[in-house]
Amino acid sequence: WHLLLQEDRCPRNRGNFNAPGVTRRLLGMVYWGQHRVGDRSYTGFGRFGHTSSRDHIVPFDNEKADEVADGLGIPIRQSESPEQFGTTFLLIDPTVRPTDVVKAIERSWWPALESGVDFNAVVETAEGRESCPRPRKDDVLATFLDAYEAATAPPHNRRSDRKQVVLRPIGSFPRPGVLGLVADPAGWSYPEQTEPSGSEVIEHRSLVALVRKPRMVVEYYDVGRTAPYVRGVFVADDSIDEALRATEPKGHDAWQATASESDNIAPSATQCAKQIVTRIRSAVADFRRQLKPAPQRVDDYVLPAFDRAMRKLLAGSKPGPNPPPEPRPVAIHPDWELTPVAADSLKVSGSVSFFLTDHVPDEEADVTVSIRYVFVEDDRTGDDAEITVDAPAGFRPASGSNGFVGRLARGVEARFRFETEPYRNDWTGELRANAELVKDTNVEQ
Repeated sequence: WHLLLQEDRCPRNRGNFNAPGVTRRLLGMVYWGQHRVGDRSYTGFGRFGHTSSRDHIVPFDNEKADEVADGLGIPIRQSESPEQFGTTFLLIDPTVRPTDVVKAIERSWWPALESGVDFNAVVETAEGRESCPRPRKDDVLATFLDAYEAATAPPHNRRSDRKQVVLRPIGSFPRPGVLGLVADPAGWSYPEQTEPSGSEVIEHRSLVALVRKPRMVVEYYDVGRTAPYVRGVFVADDSIDEALRATEPKGHDAWQATASESDNIAPSATQCAKQIVTRIRSAVADFRRQLKPAPQRVDDYVLPAFDRAMRKLLAGSKPGPNPPPEPRPVAIHPDWELTPVAADSLKVSGSVSFFLTDHVPDEEADVTVSIRYVFVEDDRTGDDAEITVDAPAGFRPASGSNGFVGRLARGVEARFRFETEPYRNDWTGELRANAELVKDTNVEQ
């Protein structure tokens, strides 16, 4: 819009007016980009108000504000009536439609609209038609409203499709805030990956709304672009409102984790913002891992018909006899279990036994073995869990690796016992055991 006029009305000596006896003010603003005229630089902010000096323009107050508002067609609010307290915006020659303004209010102010505070919004056109923001009628915003409830309501009932995370202290800020996360495993968390004919491809992603004290959405923070998709709301504690506000640019649309000396932002504020977004990403990753179904364990079964079919498929349709099956010199038999350690953590313990098979002609053979427990994220192998492995007699740690070297005798099992360090119970992991003859014959399970 080209000109924005704002009239505030509040009870006497209340609010941010910082002047005794002032109950209403009116100020006009024009927003341009920063520019120069001749040798003079301008910020692009033009003000319409009372000129107190050549370069200082202040709002109209009280009766003068009423006079100017009436001349502009703005309804006069009565400062003695609590139901008329609030702010009126007049957009002159706007470049946006009233419906767009309603949508913008819904996207940016739904926490205030839904949190029970005294906040209402009505958009009126020049013809007198009124529209009220209704965020709950927007299917996308409704998912954030659910996440807001997960963040602000007591977590009485634990549900797999929602989670509340209270952020631990950051530096001098003992209560950073609370994060609420929700998902729809049977619906939008796993959308169909189809591209409608003639339609723009939808780029699905997980988003977290960053909310602070005025109950406004500062940013819809992108936290991932692979399924399962989640929605979240981080509600900053009032005690860190000033610190986070100081990190925001003029548009108040981000919490900046870095700042230059000219920004004059306290390092503690940017560090707080950085830690918050880092912990949000970590919590979202944990929640997404929790949503994914646990991978099915592969039993130690031999399927000869399946093996023959796969060898034929991989070898192609070349004439001649099928190649003989690749021998397995070492058989591997795992035996393990999950044990809860605390309300939100567990560990894995058990044993893995190794045997020589009949495919090894000798009665004894030197082998190297390894036992790992790895975390899985987005169907890819992640970090290894911390694990302790007790080797049987005759095996020693292999130099330059995390495995063991020893000698297997026919008919004698070599049983390795292991135990992992506790880890979060919403993480997915896999036990991986490997055996190798010294002559580089491999078998893996």
